[in-house]
Amino acid sequence: MWTREAAAQAFYSFPRLRGKVGMGADRRQSPLPNPPPQAGEGVSRLEGVNRLRHLVLVVTCAFALPAAAREQLYGALDNPDLLTCENQYWSGQTSAAQSCYNGLLTLSQPAAIRAEALWALGDMQGANTAFQQAVDAEPDSASVRLRWGELYMQAYQYQEAFNLFSEALERDPDNAFAHIGAAQALAQGGNSEEVNLHMAVVMDNPNSAPGARLRGYLMTIRSSLEKDQYDAARGFLEQAEALADGSGLSPLELYALRAGMAFMTHQPYQEYIDAALALNPAYGDAWAIPGYFAMITRRYRECGEFYEKAVAIQPTHWEAHLELGQNYLRLNQVTQAREQIDIAYSGDAFNPKTINLLRLLDTFVQDLVALNYPDPPQGVFPKLTLRLDRDEVPVLAAYADQLAEESIDLYTERYRFTPKAPIVVEIYPNHEDFVVRSIGMPGVGILGVTFGYLFSMDSPTAQHDPSYHWGTTLWHEMAHVFTLEASNHLVPRWFSEGISVFEEWRTGPTPGRKIPLPVYQAMAEGKFLPIAELDDGFMRPSYEDQVIVSYMQAGLVFDFIDSEYGFDKVVDMLYRFQDGVNAVSALESVLGISASEFDRHFKEFIDIEYGPLLSKLDVWQEDHRASFAALEQEDWEAAAAAAERAIFSFPDYVEIDSPYIAQARAYGRLGNSDKEFEALQAFWQKGGYEARALLALANRYVERGQRDEALAVYRDVLWVNPFLEDLHLQLGDLYLDLSRPADAIEEYRVLLALDPTDKAAANLKLANAYKAAGDNAKALEYLMTTLDIAPQYREAQKLLLELSRSSTQ
Repeated sequence: MWTREAAAQAFYSFPRLRGKVGMGADRRQSPLPNPPPQAGEGVSRLEGVNRLRHLVLVVTCAFALPAAAREQLYGALDNPDLLTCENQYWSGQTSAAQSCYNGLLTLSQPAAIRAEALWALGDMQGANTAFQQAVDAEPDSASVRLRWGELYMQAYQYQEAFNLFSEALERDPDNAFAHIGAAQALAQGGNSEEVNLHMAVVMDNPNSAPGARLRGYLMTIRSSLEKDQYDAARGFLEQAEALADGSGLSPLELYALRAGMAFMTHQPYQEYIDAALALNPAYGDAWAIPGYFAMITRRYRECGEFYEKAVAIQPTHWEAHLELGQNYLRLNQVTQAREQIDIAYSGDAFNPKTINLLRLLDTFVQDLVALNYPDPPQGVFPKLTLRLDRDEVPVLAAYADQLAEESIDLYTERYRFTPKAPIVVEIYPNHEDFVVRSIGMPGVGILGVTFGYLFSMDSPTAQHDPSYHWGTTLWHEMAHVFTLEASNHLVPRWFSEGISVFEEWRTGPTPGRKIPLPVYQAMAEGKFLPIAELDDGFMRPSYEDQVIVSYMQAGLVFDFIDSEYGFDKVVDMLYRFQDGVNAVSALESVLGISASEFDRHFKEFIDIEYGPLLSKLDVWQEDHRASFAALEQEDWEAAAAAAERAIFSFPDYVEIDSPYIAQARAYGRLGNSDKEFEALQAFWQKGGYEARALLALANRYVERGQRDEALAVYRDVLWVNPFLEDLHLQLGDLYLDLSRPADAIEEYRVLLALDPTDKAAANLKLANAYKAAGDNAKALEYLMTTLDIAPQYREAQKLLLELSRSSTQ
């Protein structure tokens, strides 16, 4: 899964703090409000200075567009001395500009100009103090508050920046730069309505300051490109270029955005970068801005190349160092990542992403262990590398290896693609560690992220949601590895997600379609999108559940293509993306029908598959609710009856709130064990995976002597939650009954690694398993541990006697 718009809510002061990501009370304090912040909120005090705002982070976007230390003034100030320095800086005369700014640090200059100079020289705290002095000297100045707000934007303190822009607007309601600043601050919190109001004040007024209008265009162009709206971006670029040319404003950033759009649309881009560098040879954003757009389109190799060139020509571009470091992490180049992120921190201690990634890198060293499979490799490189928390290795390693290697072998054949590098799977027991590793900031509800040959995901211990299925997540993300790499990272979002969902259903560890209730509601309301617009459901959702609806629609699209045209057509379409074609062209050329015809046939498929259900969805929902309501009231007969009706209407619904669960619980309370068993069995056979329900079913199979079925159910629980003690105890016992002592040993070893309450019993289990395997020496080792814990343990004493007798024979 990928995300462009993941925003994080955190509170950090700028000094570097160490410790595990996700730990500590400084994680998510003082989020930016939504609705937007109000003027006057968030003002803090710095000891010894009256009302001096303290530069601390409030909130930032995970994928903020890389920028130099300060944006161009674009006419916001007219001080001739300052403009001389600015012109030198923005034309690439770095040394001359530094001397010029230093020359402004005299008491003969106004405090506001000293603040600008200190800011340009990198002394943000000094600039902060100077701006306070400027406000004290000019309390009615909107301009000073405007520029102070821009400083806080640079320090990632968007709440306080918004407050300052609001104060500027109180003094000058028509200040176009303050409106643009307020829009930029609000955009960090995702408040599009308020952003648009501020933007409209400037963009709808042709008499607004040209520089403010240009900044508005820059925001709009970036937003359009992030949404893949290339025609709109092209139109805004043309208007912005005409404005810049007519107003004598610098086109540097416009050239960089042109290059970014050209890269995204597979067009030549070098001419635009060259045009920017001709104006300013030290303009790192000429490369960094295209690098950002390479990153959000998942073209990470090119992204790294862009950022490497950015820092080469502008070594003080701290954001580019940071993004380069994070990109090295995506490519599994951890040492290079650390070097670049350390450089970024040395120049910009305010950036929360930098701090988070440094903490994450500490986690890499202190907590994570890399395991190669096979070891030693049978070829040039290992097939698989698992990066796990060292405390979880004894539990997860064997299962993750099995599932990952099975999926690699399967996908290699299905997608006609042999991996050209080791596939790295990282599994994190701390969700915020995983999210920071994936996007740089915490607070986002994602489960897995794939970068190419590397993906990261949540461990079962990172999730408290009983619906989380780590095995399916691994299977899903592994499919992304193949669709990304087989297409040279050019596969559309919906296509890759759809294949991953389809593989979950068709070949995953718990096969079967699993579709949440909101998706059926969307089907009933006709909310599925035309195939040409399906990416919009992922990238530009217009209602609350549209992203998950789009995931499921995409999976169903491939179910349909597979059944109607054959799976080879799916793979043929995937390889068309290597040529840079779009999804509609790939579909039409491979399937031989138009997109509109496809939409019509797909709707017919949905009507056939789900029409009967959708026509009575309201009735099913009422019976579903009634079954669980009756359980709450302990009306077991009513619960069983309502569940029976719901199952009759829709027998394939096996989410964790399935009517099968209600039915089994009701029959269990009624003492009808046969009906309880039938409900649990049907739940499992249709793909249900709620762990406790499956453990109960497996135990019933054992009681009935159906050991093969019990083994299959226990194995399915491993992909849900391998951290359950009962699972390994019961599975180990079953393996012993099946005369598979080696497998029993592995399960009992996992049980012991889980630090069970009854350690004596766990050690005795291992002793018995080793005895069954014919390894009496290991059996005696675990037996003695058992007796050390519980010297009077009768079963252990009996085994000791048996081992003693066998050793004397």
